[in-house]
Amino acid sequence: MLLILLMLLILTVRWPLLQRLLHSPSDVSSDEPRAHLLASSNWSTQKSLFSERWREERPRLVNTIVAQENVATHICQQCGSTPAAVRCCDCRPRHFFCAECDVSMHTRHVLHNRDAMTAGFFQPLPPTTCVVDKALSHCVHLVPVEMPDKICGCPPESLRVNSGKAVAVVTMNGRHDVSKPELSCEACQATWMT
Repeated sequence: MLLILLMLLILTVRWPLLQRLLHSPSDVSSDEPRAHLLASSNWSTQKSLFSERWREERPRLVNTIVAQENVATHICQQCGSTPAAVRCCDCRPRHFFCAECDVSMHTRHVLHNRDAMTAGFFQPLPPTTCVVDKALSHCVHLVPVEMPDKICGCPPESLRVNSGKAVAVVTMNGRHDVSKPELSCEACQATWMT
């Protein structure tokens, strides 16, 4: 099903290019008379020629699309030592991360568009999913909001950040299920919520 949707997307994007390729005289094989192709005004003939060429080119196009989504082995561009497990399209120019670097980077940037490298292909990752021991795991990410440094007179070491109410944040990259942050003081039990 995913392959069919991917093919439809590619066809809609590249349809004008395919049309030009199909109707260009340089694309005609030598055994087929050019005059027949160029002079063909019969709709059924044009349609059958188009269908025949599409059948010939379709396997090559599908193989090209699949090859582009194949995951090559990359090293984490943050630490430089561990194999990459995640690709982030928003972290440019360094967009390949190992599991540990992905968690440290995307704790601050929870709305980034990330993909996991699983089964040889990229799989979209929601903000609530991270890679642990080469497997997808649930993790909690907080809405990126400004939080106060103090909520009471106690020392800052007693403050703890917890996940609060679950919310959905909608951006141009889609819906992201994240949690609101809550601050609590372990000494005096004071709390702060967004």
